[in-house]
Amino acid sequence: MAVDDRVPMRWPSGWTRPAALDLLKDTPVNCVIAGQQAGLLREPAAKLGITVVEAPPADAQVIDGVWPGMRITQGRRRDDSESGPTGAPWIDSNGWIVKLARARSPKPVWVAADPPKDAGTPTPDRYQLAVADVGAGGGRWIVSLDEKTAAALEQRDSAALDGWRKTAAVLAYFEKRKAWRNFAPIGPLAVISDFTGDNEFMASEVLNLASRRNLLYRVIDKARAAQTDFSGFRAALYVDKAAPAAPLFNKLAGFAKGGGTVIAPAAVAAKFSGTPAASPLEGYDVRAFGKGRVAAPKKEWDDPFLVAADTHMLMSRRNDPVRIYNAGSMYVHCAEQGPDAVVQLVNFARRESANLISVGVSKNYTRALFHTLTAEPAPIKPVPVGLGVEFQLPPFALCAALELGGPK
Repeated sequence: MAVDDRVPMRWPSGWTRPAALDLLKDTPVNCVIAGQQAGLLREPAAKLGITVVEAPPADAQVIDGVWPGMRITQGRRRDDSESGPTGAPWIDSNGWIVKLARARSPKPVWVAADPPKDAGTPTPDRYQLAVADVGAGGGRWIVSLDEKTAAALEQRDSAALDGWRKTAAVLAYFEKRKAWRNFAPIGPLAVISDFTGDNEFMASEVLNLASRRNLLYRVIDKARAAQTDFSGFRAALYVDKAAPAAPLFNKLAGFAKGGGTVIAPAAVAAKFSGTPAASPLEGYDVRAFGKGRVAAPKKEWDDPFLVAADTHMLMSRRNDPVRIYNAGSMYVHCAEQGPDAVVQLVNFARRESANLISVGVSKNYTRALFHTLTAEPAPIKPVPVGLGVEFQLPPFALCAALELGGPK
């Protein structure tokens, strides 16, 4: 079985009998990671069409993630509406981790994130959220059960079985739409870094916090940036402190001369010539450079939250190709392939959205379908607005998607 088709699960240590494989019947799970129990399980699993391995295969990217969830935090120094009791709650999501991994390697992404042992027994909707959080970005969560849930399932407890069926339904939802994994992220912003060493924390957290702002971006590994086509970008955020090598510097210079905005640390920005220009944001020096501009912070970056917020302001929200309204508890992933696009939303509140969520897009599309876990895709009508069209989404509980096709 090709790794692209594998839906992985970690075999619970408490399941000591092959009979527990029956729990995987009629679910998308078809790859069991079983460690030392692999030999015991291979033959009976094969009869069910399930592959058993001791460890994740080398042809998959296995990355450590977080147990997804939502919590209220205190406000920040700037733009306090981002978090706190009166603003959007803080979301622990693996979406940006999946996006980074997919940008750096073509291998399928598997996220290892076990339920925390000190937080009690997770409710079934937490497992469903774990599937959706990774699935929306194009990865697969390695299904991992806590001890009590695993034991209850082995005993065929009715409540545990019901929760497991619902988790399997979320797995099936994303497997049915696995073609979306081939779509490329939409984003007018290029975030450039090597994402290693001294640059790892700042660059990675910028991705994380940009996602929280619904700031759409594409991850550009610095090693490949000089060969990247920048024609679809409005701005490029160069995060690393060390100046780029000549090929990448020339690429960024050409991008700015053609009308783009380059945002970089002061020492890097100083290597660009240009004339002083008005800054749209306090705390930044801006220089006109050809038809574009180069912006640099007056003080060294030390807070990735503010870097993400400042970048969004410098680039201007008017350049957002997709705008999400009333979605403070949502993770949003936008991607496209040719004339088609998809906007996926994961509701971290894990209950039917109370507010009317709207998705605004700058392109006109000939068709739009709304996908949910519980119903067949249904057409949804656009509402004309100033910057394009807007779709007012029906309420949904865990995850949904707006599929767009054929721009005019």
